[in-house]
Amino acid sequence: MVTWMRLAYPHLVDAAFSDSGPLYAQEDFPEYLEVITEAIRSQGSEECLTSIQQGMERVVELLGTTNGANQVSQMFRTCSPIDASNALDVATFFWYGVTETFAYLVQYARPGQIAQACAALNNNTVSDPAQRLADWITSRPTTQPCVKSKY
Repeated sequence: MVTWMRLAYPHLVDAAFSDSGPLYAQEDFPEYLEVITEAIRSQGSEECLTSIQQGMERVVELLGTTNGANQVSQMFRTCSPIDASNALDVATFFWYGVTETFAYLVQYARPGQIAQACAALNNNTVSDPAQRLADWITSRPTTQPCVKSKY
C-alpha cells in the first residue's frame, strides 16, 4: 500500500517504509514454502522435515477412502467433514490445516519455537505420523477451534 501511495502521490510522499510488505504479488509462490522448509531444517532438524513428510503422506493415503477422510477430519478437528472427492475442499484443508500453520510458525517464531515444534513432530510415542502431525497442528492457537475444510 505504501508503495502505491508513493507512486500515486510523489508530490505528497517523500519517503515510504513497509515492514514485511510484499513488493511483487504472485499467485503461485513456491519459494516461500522453500524458505519455510529451510527454516525448519536449520532451526529444527532434517528428522523434523522427514516427520512432516511422513505425516503428509499418511494423510494423503487416508484421504483416498471415505473412512480415511472421516478419520482425518476427526484427527485434525475440521470444522466440517472433509469431502475427499472435492479437490477444492482438500486443497482448502491442506492450506488452512497444514501449510498456513507451518507458515505462521516460521513467520512469527520466537527463539526455540521451531525446535519445540520439531520435538512434538518427532515424538515417536505416537506411532502414526499423521496423528503426530494432527496433534501438533491442533495444539496451535492459530488452528483453534477447528480447521477449515470447505472451499
